[in-house]
Amino acid sequence: MKKRVLFFDHTAKMSGGERSLLLILDKIDKTRFYPLLVTPEEGPLTREAVSRGIDVTIIGLPTAVIERKRSKTGIIFLLFSFIALVPAVVKLVLLIRKCSIDLVYTNSQKAHLIGLCAGLCAGVPVIWHFRDIVTEAHLRKLMSYSGALFATGIIAISRAVAAQFTICSRVSGKVMVIHNAIDISDFQKRKRESHADLRKEFHLPEKSVIIASVGQIAEWKGQEYCIYAARELVRRFDNVYFFIIGKPLFKEENYNIHIHTLVKELKLEQRVFFTGFRRDIPALMHEVNFLLHTPVEPEPFGRVLIEAMAAGTPVVAFDNGATAEVLRGNMGLLVRPLDTRGIIKAISILLKDDDLYANTAKRAQEYVRKYFDFPLLMERIEKLLAKAIEFS
Repeated sequence: MKKRVLFFDHTAKMSGGERSLLLILDKIDKTRFYPLLVTPEEGPLTREAVSRGIDVTIIGLPTAVIERKRSKTGIIFLLFSFIALVPAVVKLVLLIRKCSIDLVYTNSQKAHLIGLCAGLCAGVPVIWHFRDIVTEAHLRKLMSYSGALFATGIIAISRAVAAQFTICSRVSGKVMVIHNAIDISDFQKRKRESHADLRKEFHLPEKSVIIASVGQIAEWKGQEYCIYAARELVRRFDNVYFFIIGKPLFKEENYNIHIHTLVKELKLEQRVFFTGFRRDIPALMHEVNFLLHTPVEPEPFGRVLIEAMAAGTPVVAFDNGATAEVLRGNMGLLVRPLDTRGIIKAISILLKDDDLYANTAKRAQEYVRKYFDFPLLMERIEKLLAKAIEFS
């Protein structure tokens, strides 16, 4: 008999965590598990899930809670959020009982707490797929102790994410590190089927070098450091162009305006381009010459890192959070956080040394196939889900 798993996320916008969730929903063994996706809104995630034959249910959450920025985590706001979320917890409990759910799987910070309350009330086990590094001490304690006392298990997407749970010794045995992954065969297939060509689309010289930042536009992602680096690199190399690929998702419009304004102030409009959201990431990763990843807060994982590695695109990244864990060894070039000069030096070295560039790309491709191909990691997730249900 199939085990019924309710997958709960607080948003239907498509960022890295939701892309990973979609892959799990798509690839989970449907002969063993029945997945039901629950979100508070319709959006790219729900539409993609439906297109893959996944059942979707929408339950309402207050807009102020759904769109809360990462930095808005004060005690008063958290208390308000808990009170405002009571109706959502009740709805989720009723849905769990109506659909005879065997396990609740949560995919985001807000979903973890809501899903945990609902699971406890309904008497079903709850698995957290933890994708964040919580920097606020009070919130970290709340998540750690809640997980220690009540969650059946916690999947951490990196050792950097798992480390924050050491604040509470009781939770350590519940945490399993399962890195994010990509379906490499599908990644390569989507690249072959795409007709993307950034050089033609933006009327660039045929032999131009493209350096790209890929991901949601957000202050913590630090896209402005790509622009600071561009100011110097376009002076040194007349064939270098920068692309910022992505759009703001969670009330980051002011930061989006800031980086657009910065490009104009530095007179870089002909060398730095904004593409907005793109669906053809596998093809773009093969087109660009470098991925530049500049998080100014600890990076929980960085899915775009393994996508670039799979495409054979060298990565230059701030050594912040899990980036060194993903780019272990010499799979990319790491730079101290906020070190614009370090970015410039690293990219200049790779631009001038063809052998180093080629070797870095080759090592990364081999490494991602060995450690980040999805079938290997899906097996571990399915074992954890089955075990949680069996012992509930």
